[in-house]
Amino acid sequence: MLLLRVNASRRPMHPSTSGNQHQNLYLRMAGRTDRLSHVGIDTIRLSGQVSGTDWVASLGNKVTDTSTVDAVTGEVERWSMWVSGGLPFRLELSGDLTTLVVECSLPRRRNGSNLVALTAQEAQDEVLGLYCHFDLYARWRCPVEDLRVRRLDATVDFTEVTDLPRLLQALASVSAPGERCNPGVFYDRQRGGTLTMCRGSREYERSLVYDKHEEVLHRHRKAASVGKPRPMWEAAGSVGVARFETQARSPYLIRQGVRTVADLTQGAVDDLAKRAWTRHALGTHVADVPTVLSALDRSGLSPAKQSGVLRHLLFERHGMKCDMSPVSCGLHRKEIEQLGLVVDEVDGQRPETWLDFDTRRQLSRAAEN
Repeated sequence: MLLLRVNASRRPMHPSTSGNQHQNLYLRMAGRTDRLSHVGIDTIRLSGQVSGTDWVASLGNKVTDTSTVDAVTGEVERWSMWVSGGLPFRLELSGDLTTLVVECSLPRRRNGSNLVALTAQEAQDEVLGLYCHFDLYARWRCPVEDLRVRRLDATVDFTEVTDLPRLLQALASVSAPGERCNPGVFYDRQRGGTLTMCRGSREYERSLVYDKHEEVLHRHRKAASVGKPRPMWEAAGSVGVARFETQARSPYLIRQGVRTVADLTQGAVDDLAKRAWTRHALGTHVADVPTVLSALDRSGLSPAKQSGVLRHLLFERHGMKCDMSPVSCGLHRKEIEQLGLVVDEVDGQRPETWLDFDTRRQLSRAAEN
């Protein structure tokens, strides 16, 4: 039986201090002093069957009403969007069944900001709050632990990141196993033009790495434009932070053993993030050509294979299609994966650098001569 605790604390008061104490103070106010020790939960989408729809008018305001026809069965499916207390939710009507779907950022609901994502237990507390909010009207047909998890965003924050554009530009050229497309690095308009790298697919699982500080500044500008300024200590707490975020949808979650709220344990969330990080090869080291050549010399590969691997790396780094056969390209990708390096700059020596999942930092070591 899943045990959920109700956390009475909601939104922290805004302190007014300065300097490096901003981030630590924010973490204490948000209840997360061990920011680097856990994978956090941000956005979640939940669904469950409810009794009828007669309660809807008293709970929220309708935003839209839509119907679709199943191409196979011909059955008409209807759904509508509503808002209750600033919280959007969706009703899906299929025959006599009514399913309520709600999606929100749990740390934003709890702390007023998603700068610090929640642990699994904190997320369960917030899910219980959502469940109780709608149960007053909707009369759920299942207990809270049986609510379906349709989407889950797990996040990891890396601190002391000093050269994110260099990292993202290089990592975007890595051919990760199973990748169907490589959109590379782009400026995300939804985050105010924040530099972002994307891997995977929106329908199954996709992972993002982006500058969290730039995103926070965008939200500050947006809030100020409508006369609702946010405290600057929140922006100070995100300086030097790069966020890794894996957005998993229901088919992928089921394969990973996360079907309902009862499966939402810290271990499951940690595994979800670690598998996505490994799957997309985001821990690959970024190094200059001399460092890559030294690593190839130590790899034990024949001179011909070393030449082929280096050529493949350089082609991918500059976004060009490799001129070798598909078989050779596949073999070189496996060798590059074992090497764990991607070429940074052709000219000049720069420190080898990478995002380290275990320490949650950007690490570097001097380039080899």
